[in-house]
Amino acid sequence: MTTAVKSMKFAWTAFVIPFVFVFGPGLLMVGDIDTILLTIAMAAIGAYLIFVAFLGCFSRPLNFVNRLLLVAAGFAAQTPAGATPIGSIIYMADVALGALVLGREYFVGRRPAASATV
Repeated sequence: MTTAVKSMKFAWTAFVIPFVFVFGPGLLMVGDIDTILLTIAMAAIGAYLIFVAFLGCFSRPLNFVNRLLLVAAGFAAQTPAGATPIGSIIYMADVALGALVLGREYFVGRRPAASATV
């Protein structure tokens, strides 16, 4: 893997977060405290989910479907709640999806490997 590809795993936030600033003014500390805290938390959760998907491993290597689910949940988490009429439902659904995928990977990755006896 080239150095440019490796650095892109970290640099994607430099391209995405400015759009989140525009569509979610809570990141600019505009609005009431609940909106600001929710926007910051969801942007951080979304960035983490996408980072794990781009990295390709959590407690073990992720397959393509899990990586795709994490990217979808991460981008949905970064979509501001005011962008759609059902923004709060989208927030809850993507956090649940991300938690399910990461939780499954955590517990399956911690399971001891079956011993190969011949």
